[in-house]
Parts: sequence; C-alpha cells; structure tokens
Amino acid sequence: MRLANLILFALTLMALQEPIGSYFRSSDGLRIHYTVAGEGSPVILIPGYTGTAADWLEEDGLGRALAQDHRVVAIDKRGHGASDKPLDPKKYGPHMVRDVVELMDHLGIEKAHVHGFSLGGVLVTFLLAAHPERFVTASYGGMGIPEIDPVWKARVPKDIKFVDPREKELFTWDERTDLDWDALKAIFESPWEAGEGFEGYEKTAATQIDLTKIHIPVLAVIGEYDFPNHWTHRMKRELANFKLVVLPDRAHLRSLGEDYNSAVSAFIDENDSLR
Repeated sequence: MRLANLILFALTLMALQEPIGSYFRSSDGLRIHYTVAGEGSPVILIPGYTGTAADWLEEDGLGRALAQDHRVVAIDKRGHGASDKPLDPKKYGPHMVRDVVELMDHLGIEKAHVHGFSLGGVLVTFLLAAHPERFVTASYGGMGIPEIDPVWKARVPKDIKFVDPREKELFTWDERTDLDWDALKAIFESPWEAGEGFEGYEKTAATQIDLTKIHIPVLAVIGEYDFPNHWTHRMKRELANFKLVVLPDRAHLRSLGEDYNSAVSAFIDENDSLR
C-alpha cells in the first residue's frame, strides 16, 4: 500500500507539472494564450521577440525547471504563438504590458515573480514602472535597463565586442511556420514617446522607470558577449537590491540553457516570500 501511495503521489506530481494551455480575453477584445505548469508560488514568464510560452516549457526550458516548485504561468504575447495577431500597430506597445497584469487578475494572482527574456525583459521594466506592488522579484535575461543620462552613459565600461558565429545556428525563423511577420512588424511600429522599433521600446521603458523606487530583488542574467555593462551599469547604481550573473562565452540566444535556468531558479527560491 505504501508503494502504491508513492506511485500515486509521483503520478499526481507529474500531472501538476504537465503544461496546460488556455486563453483569456484582454480588455481590448483579443484572445491571449497562456500556459500553466506546476504548483506553488507563481512565476510569470515573458518570452522574447518571436518566442512563445511553449519555448519556456520545453524539456530544457526555464519553465520546466521552475515548475518543480512553482506555479509557472507563461504568456504568448499578442502577435506571438497562439495569441491573436492584430496588424494594427496601435494594438501593441502598452497593450502588451497590460496583458500581463490582466492575465494575473484573470488567474487571481495578487503577487508573483516575473521574468522576461530580451523583449520580454523590456516589458518587465514597464511592469515595474507601473505596477511594482504586484511583484515579489523581477529578473531579466539578455536585457536590462540602460543608462539614459548622457553623463552616465559616457561612464559605462566598454563591453566585449565579439560576434559569436554560433548564434546564427539558433536563429531558425525561416524554418518556423507559426510566425506572422506582418504582426511582428506591427509590434515595432507601435508609437512610443522615445522612438520607433526595438530602440523605442528600450528607451521608453528606461525613461519611464525610477529605479530608486524599486525595492524588490532584481536579477539580470546576461551573456559575456551580450553587452552586460551596457544593460546593467544603471541597475547597479540605482537599484537597492540587484544581482548580476554574467555567463562566460555566451552571446544572446546561447545564454539560454542549464546555467541560465539555475541562476534564475536559485534567485527566485532565495527571495520567495510567498512560500
């Protein structure tokens, strides 16, 4: 009987960790897809440009690692994955940030850890600027919050300039059939105060946030060849509780993997006040 109970417990645990996809309706009428896996304190995962919730929950993905001890909620940003893909640029920008908060409300999540990779990290900055009270920790992958003051920008130590040829093997956009390039283009045509395109997102986010008012723990995990000084010099200066992990011999996409997962998982567990 004891063995049978152990087997039943193991099967139940596996079921809890198995990803379950669903949808909610955003306040502006779009169907936004998300995936939930695991049980425990909630962690919101926001993928990068062209990335999807499914990427986080692959066998070696961060979501799989976190789902062992946490309730992982991975979102398909509008324009991505199984979410609606409007072609109107005005449907992106701030709406993408609002979707995350509305997803938390939809699931009854008052506070959560939040992690974003690349473009997902930019959205994390917007979330911290507008809703810092909703998050226990915030962590970035391949991204951060750059200096915006010209005097401080001039003081940022030089990063290693190295184009890693191994990165090209990971850009498999031409092989993917799930990408709507018209929608993806519309994302970067969304109007922002500080300009258009990815640079507009980055600058607008950096301008809107006051890091001296952010008191939760913040982490950045960045590859050695992915400009860690550029992304984190300001964060080191202004954040009350900041940690940087630089992954040696890694560029942008190659930073994802076991070391990345371990750094983010350890950070969340060390600062998990929801347990």
